[in-house]
Amino acid sequence: MKLHPNYLKALKDYYKDHQKLPKDYDKGFFGRSTTETLIFSLPEDAVWIDDEYDENYENVIPPGNTYSVNWYSEDQHWRGGYFSKSNSIGKEFCMTISTRSYYFLGMDLYSNMDIPNDSNMSFEEFNDFFDDNHPDLGHYPPDCEFWTISVDFNINGFNPIKCVPVFQKNDDFELLQNDCINDMMEPFDGKDHNLHYRNTNIMNPYTGEYIPVWLVHKEISGAYFHNYKITDDNADEEFSFHIDNIKKYGKE
Repeated sequence: MKLHPNYLKALKDYYKDHQKLPKDYDKGFFGRSTTETLIFSLPEDAVWIDDEYDENYENVIPPGNTYSVNWYSEDQHWRGGYFSKSNSIGKEFCMTISTRSYYFLGMDLYSNMDIPNDSNMSFEEFNDFFDDNHPDLGHYPPDCEFWTISVDFNINGFNPIKCVPVFQKNDDFELLQNDCINDMMEPFDGKDHNLHYRNTNIMNPYTGEYIPVWLVHKEISGAYFHNYKITDDNADEEFSFHIDNIKKYGKE
């Protein structure tokens, strides 16, 4: 099953605009954190609700959750989610996006930090150093030099594939904008687990058509640091996936 020309074109545009991998990323140690975001299908009767006077305001509950996304929200800007009278959200499909942030030690944001250059330290000792000496980095660093994103695309009638999610741009949501990608990677500094974007559509890589979806955070990991350098042999799956795609669809 071939990828649609519209998807391939969008993929090339995506890598052209994506944040570039720092030139000397492989010269020092690094950290990384991962956010998982669920993509739920939306039935025809799905409606967006952010009005506290709506009779279904407290029934905006993502599949698998037990509470409304609106219960805790005091700021109107962070309210809103989908409701379906037929209770069919996520019935057609539920897929997972993995967004991974990378922090290259010794470069840019971390260039002035006194970081031990000792590959003999254990993983625990190395991370204890950051907990003790740089607690603000702790588990949710404010920025990263580079990030990757992938989705396990799996809809009935199509071959499952690991690919880059291509979203339709609108006034509220554009993946490559800082606000959107920061919300994808670090929702509310890790305190919240829901994205509040309406009218979000993801492209089917086989048909080139956009599908309406609801994005809801599943899990965000802390930032963990590693006292070794990234190489072709030890790169994680997400990093390798990005590098392989760059070779196919983009230029560094």
